[in-house]
Parts: sequence; structure tokens; C-alpha cells
Amino acid sequence: MLTQPPKMSARPKLAFAKAPLELLTLAQCRQALAAIRSERIFGTLDEDTVWKRHVEGGQKPLADAIFARDAARVHEILATLHHGHVTEGFDQHQRHTRIISESATQQDYHARVIYATLLRCAMALGVVRAFNPEQDENYPYLVEDQADRILKDVRAALGFKAPLPRSVAGAVGLDTPHGLLGHRQAISLGYLREYRDHLARSQRRHSAIVEIGGGIGRTAYNISCDGSTPYVIVDLPVVGFVQYAFLVANGIRCSLWPERIVTDPGHVNIVSAFSLEPLQGLRGALYMNFDAFVEMSRKAVDGYFRIIAETGSDLLSVNHEAARMMLGRAEQNWDIARIAGLGLRASPRGFFWERTGYVAQSFLSPRSPSPQENQPAPARRNRFFPWRR
Repeated sequence: MLTQPPKMSARPKLAFAKAPLELLTLAQCRQALAAIRSERIFGTLDEDTVWKRHVEGGQKPLADAIFARDAARVHEILATLHHGHVTEGFDQHQRHTRIISESATQQDYHARVIYATLLRCAMALGVVRAFNPEQDENYPYLVEDQADRILKDVRAALGFKAPLPRSVAGAVGLDTPHGLLGHRQAISLGYLREYRDHLARSQRRHSAIVEIGGGIGRTAYNISCDGSTPYVIVDLPVVGFVQYAFLVANGIRCSLWPERIVTDPGHVNIVSAFSLEPLQGLRGALYMNFDAFVEMSRKAVDGYFRIIAETGSDLLSVNHEAARMMLGRAEQNWDIARIAGLGLRASPRGFFWERTGYVAQSFLSPRSPSPQENQPAPARRNRFFPWRR
């Protein structure tokens, strides 16, 4: 029999980010826009997908400003990300900011959502034992505030030594000794766990990490802080520019729409989804996709599948198993099984703890791991960021 939920005596408190007020300075915006080498990075999505709806909707003002090389407008939007719709789909957006700002009840609720996500990550790692994260009567952690201790244990289990990435004013999260823990950052720690688990299961080293659809750049930050492998994000130009701004503001070395991939360990290359030529030289890479394939057209998904298969690369997928979050009548073309038909071996599937209905699965190319792949990469100390290898 279920018992009555205990009286709430303590709970995590929601905090609002106060700084930095900008991700890129106006001068940095001018420099980044002036360095655009080709119009080929800009393109048009023909089929009706969630990505197309985002680009033509809330993200359009920033997309137009980037295309017009309007540095002042780009700088203005980047400084107010959480007060506009531009970040809808990959971070907090205007509606969330407004509702949370105006309601103490919503602040309380959102804090508990973040806390429950952190707890799910901790349970998946085995550093917390609990029964049901949805019900207070079976879950005493939700009526307490143990966020700092649990985050410490999660970071230790993941080997994550970097501070939590900073965002702009208006972002919300739990105030911790390591920085502001927002909902998306808590989820991205789960992605980091899946990445580490893939490496442990496959016993493979990869020439690079290629993330298809990189959100605001949190997973790229989590992985590139270790500095052990080059990293690539493939995304729409408007999203790529935000990723560049976010990563640069957090001390990550980046290249925005490079002609060739920079292969320095820990370097993040941001590639336009409309201009994939820089990927041609990558073989034996690990492609990762977190909640993005479900928003693409079948043609786009199959294109990425062919690239992975033809380059002897692997795929790590964390996606909604039966996605129904499509906008309007946009057709949902998700079917991960198609990649197995191209010769990749599917690993057993597993639930992704942090998001209800999401499934994690790896697909391995036929190549056999070389002896060197079973050896850990040598550690490299970064003299500018002591917490980074």
C-alpha cells in the first residue's frame, strides 16, 4: 500500500544565471561572421520536418542575421538567448523563462525536474539506490536536497572534472559548487555516460567523434574537456553559430565551418549540415546522435547512415523509440533498424534513464579493433585550463 507523501521540509532551490551577459563580444561576432568562407554552408530544407519548422519559426531572426553578416543583431540575440524562442529545441526558451520567472510554484517544480534528472543519472551509474523517482512516497531523495553530494558522486563516476558550462543571463538551474546545473546539462551527463559505456563495450579507439545535431554544445563540452580526441558537430548553420558562441565562452577551442577538420585532441569543429565535405577524410570515427534523427527527413537520415557505413565508422544513438513530438503534420521518418541493413552490427538496446521513452543503442562497423585501440590515449595536461587533460 502506498503511504502519504511526507511533508516537504527541504528541496533544491532554483537559481537564475547572472553572468556572463554575452557569449561572444561584438568584436568576436564580427570576426566570426567575417571569416565565413563560402555561401555553401547556408542551404534550404526542402522536406517538412521539425528542423525546418524551427528554422522558419523561432530561429529565423538569428538565421537571417547570420546570413546578412549583421554582427550587432547577432550579438544582441546571443546576449538574450533565454528570453527569445531561438533556443527552443536545444535549451531553455522564452516560454519557459517567462513561466518560471512569474511563478514560484513553477520554479519549485522545475527545480525538482532537474533534481530528478540528476538522480536518474546517478541511479544509472550506480552511485544512488532508489525505487521510484516519480513518487515521493517511494523516493525520499525527492523530499531532501542532496544535489551537491549526488552531483559530486556523478562527476566522480564519470571522471568529469571540468566546471559546469556557463550560460547567459536568464538560464535556470540548481546552484552547485561546480556551477549552474540546468535540465539540459543534467541530461547531457547521461549522454556522457552512454559515450563512455560505448567505449568500454566496444573496446575501440576512434579517429574522431562526430555528433549529428549538437544542441547548444553541452555534450561537445563534456567530452572535449577531456581533450583526448578531435570532435565534430554537424548541424544547421543557425544552431552551429550558437554552439560556437557557447563553446568559445566556455574556453573550448573551436573552428566554425572549417574547410578541413582540425584533428587536434579536444578541438571542436562545427560543420554545416549543408556542406559535409570536411567529413570526407574521416574514417573509423564514432558518430553520435542524441534526439536529432527523429526530427530529420528520411533522406537526411539515410545520408548519414551511408557516410557511417562507407567510412568504417560506428554509431551511438539515443533517440525516442516512438517519437510523437513532431510539429504540426510533419512526417516522422525514424527507423534506426535501417542502418543494420548497411552492414553494421547492432548491440543490445538499453533504456536511457534520464528521458522517458528514449532508447540507447550502438552499431559497430565490421572493422576489427587494432591492438592500439585497446590502449588508453595518453593524458595531456592543458596549461590554460588545469582541470582539462
